[in-house]
Amino acid sequence: MLLTLLKRIIPGRRVLLLAAAAACALPPAPAAAHTRVEMTAPADGDTAHGAVREVRLRFSRGVEGALTTLSLSRDGNHVASGGTGVPQTDGREYVLALPRPLDPGAYEVQWKTVGADGHVLQGSFDFVVAADPAAPVTAPPPTAAAVAAEAAPPPPPPGEAAGEV
Repeated sequence: MLLTLLKRIIPGRRVLLLAAAAACALPPAPAAAHTRVEMTAPADGDTAHGAVREVRLRFSRGVEGALTTLSLSRDGNHVASGGTGVPQTDGREYVLALPRPLDPGAYEVQWKTVGADGHVLQGSFDFVVAADPAAPVTAPPPTAAAVAAEAAPPPPPPGEAAGEV
């Protein structure tokens, strides 16, 4: 039946019809990949066991450096923000240098940029800074009762009554 139909179609259109049928049978071509995050340091979900002095983010493609920001927060409180491009990475890697090492706790990094294709990209990742086991342990502050006990005069020696000489 198909051969009969093809014989009735004009020869030039037959080639066009076969080409269209072949195109439909082929798998779709992969779409052009959008810019995505390739790496973060500290890694998303990681627990850092040393001093964290910077946060890094690397994209799969170059992004607009002037429109790239990283914002670090802990318990919803702003810690640091900014971010500068790392030289010789073709606009793919950015670093947020911190003024001092991070205290132990849970942190969130929110980032925003514009890809080379003009799409606005944003996201976040989390990490934890573990307490340094080598750090000295400080005693908790004294309680009010402990301070009052230290300030009270010592009790009289046994056998002496109060007021007797």
